[in-house]
Amino acid sequence: GKSDRRLALFRFSPANYAYGRGYTGGWPDSWLDGMTDTQRLIMEPPYNHRLDRKSLKMSEDGKAVSVETGSRADFKKEFDEAVFGRTYF
Repeated sequence: GKSDRRLALFRFSPANYAYGRGYTGGWPDSWLDGMTDTQRLIMEPPYNHRLDRKSLKMSEDGKAVSVETGSRADFKKEFDEAVFGRTYF
């Protein structure tokens, strides 16, 4: 019937809503040229931390202290590769 179509952009969605890391191509290298590693990390598209997403661990004063990486078990990645043909589903 006649109705408005709505589209939700997930660029800034919470990571737990974004499990499609394997389907995002990322930004063109020319857009990332000149950025620090921390800036590049922040520009990552949304996807869940368990899909090897790096995140900043912050101190009380708001300064980045270290980079942490969440990860899935290797056997799960191997399963996804065998079934879906990619490391991330």
